[in-house]
Amino acid sequence: MKEEKTFIEYLKKIRGNRFPAFDPIPEEIRWIPSIADIPSEESEYLEKRSAIIPDNSTEPICFYAFLDGVQRTQIYDRIALSIGTRIPIHIAHIAAGIIIREEKYLKFNPQFYEDRLLLLFPYEGIREIDNTFPTPPFKREDREAECLKKFKVFWCDTTHPGAGTPHPGKSSLIGENLFNISKIRMRAQTRVAIWRQRLELLVLKKFIEEYPNEWILVDGPLFYDYRWIQHLEFDINKAKNIVGYIKTIRERPKDWCEILKLNSNQRSRVRLWNKAKFPKMGHFDDESEVLFPKRHIKWYIRQRTPPRGWTPPDNLGLAAIDISIVTLGLISSDDPSLNINNFEHHKTIIDSITLGIWRERYPGLDFPKDFSYYTCIYPVKKLEKILRNRLLPPRMLANLEMLK
Repeated sequence: MKEEKTFIEYLKKIRGNRFPAFDPIPEEIRWIPSIADIPSEESEYLEKRSAIIPDNSTEPICFYAFLDGVQRTQIYDRIALSIGTRIPIHIAHIAAGIIIREEKYLKFNPQFYEDRLLLLFPYEGIREIDNTFPTPPFKREDREAECLKKFKVFWCDTTHPGAGTPHPGKSSLIGENLFNISKIRMRAQTRVAIWRQRLELLVLKKFIEEYPNEWILVDGPLFYDYRWIQHLEFDINKAKNIVGYIKTIRERPKDWCEILKLNSNQRSRVRLWNKAKFPKMGHFDDESEVLFPKRHIKWYIRQRTPPRGWTPPDNLGLAAIDISIVTLGLISSDDPSLNINNFEHHKTIIDSITLGIWRERYPGLDFPKDFSYYTCIYPVKKLEKILRNRLLPPRMLANLEMLK
């Protein structure tokens, strides 16, 4: 009893007078996201104060639509090779869609829904050892994304990093590297995520062509990679009313310690964002950098805080907002207003977007099961549930050959 009492007393000293910040889900059964693990290389700020209270007289943006994408990846089979390893063959189902708000009701619009089936394996690595392995008789992933635009099913060679544009190197899954099963599985998940992000862009393109003047909130960063938008014929100049909402913050800006102190009525100062680094699953070298054709603007907010209180500094409830300079009505990335001395007249639209996202605090979700609750937005969560219900169930996905 004495040891247990000492143990409990020490736990009390660790917590002190702070509000508890425990997680009710055991570590063994949950995915643990990385937070602020990528140091930012960009520090060009457009405002001086580190914490800003938006002007409440500003009219908040009313989001008409919300976009999200989901994926499900299963091991379909394992191929035994003569070198003594079994290579997993993955099959995946990806989907992207939009939910629309009309007269205070949320409606799923099948017009803005797309899904694809993918087969993934290190084809070149397998064929180097077993040249009898069959080549899939359907569309292969390609640089121009024709596989996404014109086909419902396609296959991916994960031997090398790069979706549609292979980059051979030390990490290529050839020879001895085929024994690294963890890397094979991670690369498959990463490749699926990349094509899912491109599918989201395809759906977003359809939406802005139909509703060019309506505001839409995208779950996640705006992946306006110049290569992607070119191949998908996505006109970024028409994407004026699009806002990216980033719930899982990977990038760590220079003023991160100040951001951790934000209250629920404050936003951070905005900064320019030229490119995004996303190591994806497993921190391998797949698609590690997204280059923007035009500069982005990024800032941080605290979407929710626990009703019982919390103790800053803390990343609880922190989210990032991502917009293109097109949203500010700018065409050139070298516009003179993108300067700390000239940015003041853009403050209204920044505050308007911030207040619009804060409006989405309500209605709230179910009682929080983990810390992700404090950044979730109800329409996005509703859409995610709809999309997941449209994905093939895991067992069916892994046994597609049994379907007629």
